[in-house]
Amino acid sequence: MATYPEPRVFLESQGWWDDRDDDGQVARFGDSEHLHIGMCFPLQQAVSGTIRLDIRVVGHNLPAGSVIRNSRFHDAPGQLYEDIRYERTIAAGEMDAVVWRTLNWDSSEAPDGLRETRFLTFVERSDGAEIHASTGWCVNFQNGKADSNYDSCTRRLTEGRGWYDCLEYKSSRLDEWTYPYAGIPAGEPYTLNVSGQDGAPFGGGGDDAVTSHWLRLDPNFHSADLGTSVFDHPGAHRNEAVTIPGNLLTPGVHFLFLMTERDGLCTATSTGTVFPGQKVPQDGILSGGLRIPIQVN
Repeated sequence: MATYPEPRVFLESQGWWDDRDDDGQVARFGDSEHLHIGMCFPLQQAVSGTIRLDIRVVGHNLPAGSVIRNSRFHDAPGQLYEDIRYERTIAAGEMDAVVWRTLNWDSSEAPDGLRETRFLTFVERSDGAEIHASTGWCVNFQNGKADSNYDSCTRRLTEGRGWYDCLEYKSSRLDEWTYPYAGIPAGEPYTLNVSGQDGAPFGGGGDDAVTSHWLRLDPNFHSADLGTSVFDHPGAHRNEAVTIPGNLLTPGVHFLFLMTERDGLCTATSTGTVFPGQKVPQDGILSGGLRIPIQVN
């Protein structure tokens, strides 16, 4: 197991997709298609020089012949740091394809200060459509330059995003939140602010394109364990205070899974999108999620 010079937490962003069947049904939770991008990340920590990032990508329940292509590591304004290639083809009957890459990256490439990093990860399905999962995780680069803090990071936002062709991004986010590296007290309610919204950066459908967003505690969707529902709300919400009951917070590590969904039909590509060749129409459920562990003491 790798060791790191600063505190880190294993974060995951996930993009989910499933088509609507002829009978109108859509596979849910572990039966849908998943793309995970995760790593032990120095969330909100100060880093300098060359940093090691051990990147894990998981493709769950993807159609045979689909390809996990790459992750584009960039900052929020769009500066590309690395194009990390995988080119991992899904075999027939393969339920979980796991790819690891280690990146030793010179962080002086980035502006100093609090910066939002994105690992935009692509799957090309066997029909040519694409699933994306992307991050919105903040880190404090300190390499001897003047700080250039990014707004999402001064607001302490932590985000996961999912995208599927013309349905555009759906984003799940924790707002104004400092990660509790030392843990939180057992048996006490824990309140955090969450957002579930449309995250299309090029003028997509807007928040009316969000069907629901929800938070579950300790799910294991790949094993058909849905965990405990904390809330499940219709539509989009921003900066909404949510409290996890204290009786659910027993000692040990617990996992928060925040998800934002769109259930519906799209018939036209997004104008101005940077992703060409979208397949339309699409009918199903797209979800963008964020998974975070928290130590309960």
